[in-house]
Amino acid sequence: MRNTAIFKDKIFLAHDPGSTHIESPGRIKRIYEILNKGENREYFIEPEITPVSKEKLLYNHTENLVNQVAATSGKIYSVLDVDTCTSGESFNAACHAVGAVVGAMDLIFNKSVDNGFGLVRPPGHHAEKNRSMGFCLFNNIAIAAQHARKKYGIKRIFIVDWDVHHGNGTQNAFYETDEVFYLSIHQYPLYPGTGSLRETGSGKGQGYTLNIPLPGDRGIWSMLIFLTQ
Repeated sequence: MRNTAIFKDKIFLAHDPGSTHIESPGRIKRIYEILNKGENREYFIEPEITPVSKEKLLYNHTENLVNQVAATSGKIYSVLDVDTCTSGESFNAACHAVGAVVGAMDLIFNKSVDNGFGLVRPPGHHAEKNRSMGFCLFNNIAIAAQHARKKYGIKRIFIVDWDVHHGNGTQNAFYETDEVFYLSIHQYPLYPGTGSLRETGSGKGQGYTLNIPLPGDRGIWSMLIFLTQ
């Protein structure tokens, strides 16, 4: 029985910040090719993705930022940040990326699937309330978490962020609440310069942020992968 939803779409390949940019369509293209093989497709559900509305983008971002990113639509190349660039379909891709994660939430809460996995671009965890940065236009997981709080009344959410970089945007989105626990495992010091052990939350959120900064040693990361398998 297929109980895992995989969210993928050709729109995520249309977000192209440049042929030499590290966050290129190639990051997921090969995975898509493997999943599209007949023997693999039978294991997963591939729901249709509905792009997120502006109303939901405002759950975590300012209207000014949403308008700034939307203004890049149809433009061959735009620069939002020193390393965050867009192409003509990037805003559309970003809305679909958020929509995929929000859609996964809905399917899980409606018990249509057991779990979901978003193979989406652009990524999200660096995007701040009023700023796109670090390849990220909108904060996909932060908006989805807010959706779960607002629509389903969820009071306890646990976000695990496992990436070489610290998710500053996601941390800051929930830094002052006790309804979302944010855990990040990342290399430190490294971009964006946040994510120290001392960052543990503020106000009601004190103790609801936990950073596990690790040195850039391949052996330590290999050991961590082994322990979590």
